[in-house]
Amino acid sequence: MKPHTKTIVGATTVLIIAVAAWCTWQTWPSSASSMRRTAIVVEQLTWHEVTVDNRPVLYFDSAEGDSALIGITSVRDSATHRRLTMGFWTNSLPLLPTCRGRVVAPYTAEGGVPHSLNDSAIVRLCRLSADLQLKRLQTQKSELDYYIRVHGVQDNGYQQIASLANSINHATNAVKSARHIIDSLATDKRQHHFALCTKATFTVTGHDDEGKTIRLPMHLVSRDSTLQMAVLQTTDRSTPDWAKPAKLQLWNASTPRTILTAATPALGVRGIESDTVSPIIVQGTVQASGCHNMSRLLAPDGAPVYTSRGHFIGVVSGKKIISRREISKLLKK
Repeated sequence: MKPHTKTIVGATTVLIIAVAAWCTWQTWPSSASSMRRTAIVVEQLTWHEVTVDNRPVLYFDSAEGDSALIGITSVRDSATHRRLTMGFWTNSLPLLPTCRGRVVAPYTAEGGVPHSLNDSAIVRLCRLSADLQLKRLQTQKSELDYYIRVHGVQDNGYQQIASLANSINHATNAVKSARHIIDSLATDKRQHHFALCTKATFTVTGHDDEGKTIRLPMHLVSRDSTLQMAVLQTTDRSTPDWAKPAKLQLWNASTPRTILTAATPALGVRGIESDTVSPIIVQGTVQASGCHNMSRLLAPDGAPVYTSRGHFIGVVSGKKIISRREISKLLKK
């Protein structure tokens, strides 16, 4: 064999071994530690805006079709919905480190907004919402004043009554401000364009190698309204060193009977949910119908799902599991 031929054969052998080692490493099952580092808690803040000439001026809680806006206010925080779910870091291509800061997580736009209203209809609904709220708040204030006159306020109840009165006053001022803003714009001689839209911000919370809580802002890349899932990405498109992206394999995954998921319990349960608690490994089974038997308390939506050996197969969505094939399609949008 000629020297250059030996060199080619040797180089080819080394390349084949390197590729085989790489593929073996990429398809190697995840350990419990890796599963927990794949999972992430996602905070979604959602609100609805009334924009004038593409500038937000008012906010509202939700809409009832095209007939009513609920909770119009001049204070965005008063109309903001906070939702905590699970999510997971993931590569976008099989066998390659192509995460680039991507996270797949549930997406819900609470309430929705009508898109077919003209300027005058939006102004009318804003005024109607403000008037209804002011009437309700005035009733609450009158009832509170009556209670104080009749029963008085004991020392141990003073703080609660004072806090309730302050909250009613703050809400009233915010609604009055909203009414004034919409009236001023509607009577302005200049022509304005009104519109309704939904906005959302995202933050993920995880833990680094030392156990320190890390929060990272994310932006929305794409979403699927059918799956109710979204792809998020870090602002600098980088993946933290402590994150372990899920591995999307080349072959289709058949759902086994025994499954594992990495999840932070109690997300979505007001009063006990927390985004700083580390994920735990929860075991469950998949029934013949395709539904899993894991409790939503222990396995919230967005939690990554694995086989008992540690191969990634999908994500929790209600009582179903969204397959990694569907996730791959979502990542390609």
